[in-house]
Amino acid sequence: MAEKILFAGDSGTGCRHINELLAEDAIVTAVVGRELAQNLDQDPDVRYLMLDIDTLRKDDSILPFLLELAENVRSGSEKDILFDAIFNQAPIGISISFNSAPRESGAERKVNINPMFEQITGWSKEELVKLGWASITHPEDVDADVEQYRRLQAGDIKDYSMEKRFIKPDGSAVWVNMVVAALNIFHDDKYDHLCLIQDITKRKEIEKALIDSENSKSVLLANLQGLAYRCLYDREWTMLYVSEGCLELTGYSVECLLNNKEVSYNKLIAPEYKESLWNEWARVLAQRLPFRYEYEILSASGERKWVLEMGEGIYNEKGDVEALEGIIIDISKQKRVAEALKYSNEHDSLTGLYNRAYLERILEADAGKETKDTRVVIGINLRDVQALSSDFGFHYTQELLKKVSKGLAELCAGHCALYHTYEHRFAYYTQCCKGKDQIIEFCQRLVAKLEELLADERVGGGIGILVIEPDNELDANQLLKHVLIATEIALEDAQGGFKYCFFDEEVKARIAREESIKNDLERVISGEDDAGLFLQ
Repeated sequence: MAEKILFAGDSGTGCRHINELLAEDAIVTAVVGRELAQNLDQDPDVRYLMLDIDTLRKDDSILPFLLELAENVRSGSEKDILFDAIFNQAPIGISISFNSAPRESGAERKVNINPMFEQITGWSKEELVKLGWASITHPEDVDADVEQYRRLQAGDIKDYSMEKRFIKPDGSAVWVNMVVAALNIFHDDKYDHLCLIQDITKRKEIEKALIDSENSKSVLLANLQGLAYRCLYDREWTMLYVSEGCLELTGYSVECLLNNKEVSYNKLIAPEYKESLWNEWARVLAQRLPFRYEYEILSASGERKWVLEMGEGIYNEKGDVEALEGIIIDISKQKRVAEALKYSNEHDSLTGLYNRAYLERILEADAGKETKDTRVVIGINLRDVQALSSDFGFHYTQELLKKVSKGLAELCAGHCALYHTYEHRFAYYTQCCKGKDQIIEFCQRLVAKLEELLADERVGGGIGILVIEPDNELDANQLLKHVLIATEIALEDAQGGFKYCFFDEEVKARIAREESIKNDLERVISGEDDAGLFLQ
């Protein structure tokens, strides 16, 4: 392979001899001095320097020049080693391109690419040179990059930077932060440039996740039936941040609530909940638990609204409460639905009175309570009213029962409550009966009221009375069964009128006797025994 040799001297004869001896190599001549320095500076392909001894002998200044030249060459070699180390070990991708135009094959292009550039893009130096950077740039980024690169080549700008995507061999994209700058190393090529890239894919993924999270939060807040907040832990619940939903929920704008400008959130809380709300926050903060509480607020228009607050404390490094964060949701509609369902479960749809299920719950709840007064259940059996349906129709009977329920409710006073336990049955329950005389007096007034209400229909009914003993161990269903038995006995004895009957020891003995006769009859029928029955 031919080597480029620089011959320095004034002897034309010497130069001819060198050309003859080294005919295969490229000989470049120069006069010792400035011309020699320029040749060495401008031609990097020169590998050897030859000096004419006669020229050295004639000029004493040549030797110092050569020593300085040797020192420069040595320093240059050290700089090359340092550059190569930095270039190959740099944690960022570096590409030095000479006459590199986008979308060209680059077969004649002088390119230097470090290992990190190859690692980031996924392409080798040879593949990059062959493809050109434009062909591996993401389609959405290539036009902007090409335009900036064109301006750099034209000299309109000295450098530019952008975030772009390279397409890797497997089709995936890698995000890079890229800086491109003009680089003038050789005087005959002013369009050379330097490209630095840094992999920012992870940062972009985090940014995208953050954007998605913010979008999701925005959608949530936009559709939240309430507000999100950050407030101080003080008695006024001073708002530091509140979402736009506060206007619809409270009737006050964000500006009105922030820093208690016009009204504090504490002013919106219904008075009966203020202390319990503060105490509940104190409890959960002491244990660092999540907060959840339902209460009522008063809107700007004075409307009461049920809200559900869910939040948590924000603590500083010392463990002190710095702020509270959470959401306050309007649950008025859910409350109305729940109350309607609760009402439906506890009340009779015809009369609006509490039903049997609710009475049973009350009886069970009161069973464990200690009281000095007597608990009494008084049942009313209007079985004969049902017979009116065949003569006057179902609707007439329903309206009659509604009228009866209103009349019976007039007798309720104090702790006495009326229940509609079945189609034609009612019951009074009181926890504060003072004795049997009070019960009898009440039943007399009850008979008079029933006779008044059903005078036109001329039907009777039975009234059963159960005094619940303190040591009673029966459940609510058994208690009401005893009341029903007493009403049936009273109904049989009434003979079309109204009578009342206590469920007492006499009734218990009567029931026991009837049960005994029933059992004896069953044994006779089965042929087991007939000794217990006598024909009189």
